[in-house]
Amino acid sequence: FFIARRYRVAWGLFGVGALAFVASQVVHIPLNLGITALFRNGLIPAPQPEMAIAVNAVIAGTTAAICETPARLIAIRLLKERGRDWGSALMVGIGHGGIESILFVGLPVLLNFVIFLIARDQGAAAFGLQDSQVQQFWSAAWHLPLAGAVERITTIVLHILLTGLVWQAVRTRNFLWFGTAMLWHALTDSMVVLLSSLEVSIWTIEGVLAGMMLINLVALFALQRRYRNEAAMLVSA
Repeated sequence: FFIARRYRVAWGLFGVGALAFVASQVVHIPLNLGITALFRNGLIPAPQPEMAIAVNAVIAGTTAAICETPARLIAIRLLKERGRDWGSALMVGIGHGGIESILFVGLPVLLNFVIFLIARDQGAAAFGLQDSQVQQFWSAAWHLPLAGAVERITTIVLHILLTGLVWQAVRTRNFLWFGTAMLWHALTDSMVVLLSSLEVSIWTIEGVLAGMMLINLVALFALQRRYRNEAAMLVSA
């Protein structure tokens, strides 16, 4: 709502970003399943046990980047003149990260809450659950759900920055920006998967993500300032 009002951009651009994410997952999910099957069937040599976590993190980060970054590129190129201003880049990025949060976090969390709420009143067996699972759900620390909210905020900021970098690549026809977006996406996702696979507390992970969000915000504002300076130079010329 803030971006739409501040930059006077159409809500349809949110839908463009959302569709770009969904389209990327049509490739991303089968790709990950295919790579897993290749490892499982021995068609790709399995890494050494001490390297398995790191290799898995790199693969997960890389596949996300090579699927989502081109999807952003296609979306922005299809917008043509409607996607030339900075506000359009922001809204497409929000749509990309927002629909991911809705589909992969918001709806599953809501569904789990409803299921465990009914299971608490009508019995765990109604949903094929055990009483201990229901008790564990309702006895969880109050702050744990907030970790998911923090993670979503940091992720959406990342999606906005990545979309901004791809938008800059299209606008300037300098595809070093595209490469930067792909590399940063791969590195960030790989680090998150690696930390999640290690015995690290959830709030330690969120702390790292919050620190990276600050870096992403600085990069985002620097990108915005660059655009404004270039636009001002064109006007004065």
